[in-house]
Amino acid sequence: MTNGYKGEERRNHTEWHLNKSVSLSVIVLLVVNIATSAWWASGLTSDIEVLQAKPDLTERVIRLEAKAEEHSRILMKMNNTLDNIDRTIMNVSNELARRKPFADAVERGVYKK
Repeated sequence: MTNGYKGEERRNHTEWHLNKSVSLSVIVLLVVNIATSAWWASGLTSDIEVLQAKPDLTERVIRLEAKAEEHSRILMKMNNTLDNIDRTIMNVSNELARRKPFADAVERGVYKK
């Protein structure tokens, strides 16, 4: 075997070479691994671009929370107003029930001017 290298010189040789003990399946596995890693990384960059293209989500959440608080305040006012209307209706109903005997008597002609 005369390839120009002897002993120590052969171990110090820095040129890239492929050892025949590396099987084809290992090479295919490495190529597939590198390809899927590149595909995954490109997916990450596209996700980052999509997120950067959208308006700031934090600002949107803050605005929505402020609107929710305002809607809650409005609903509380409406609830209080409806309670007041309900009390007024009950008072009117009680007053009508109280005046019913007098109204019936007036209709029968008990009270005349």
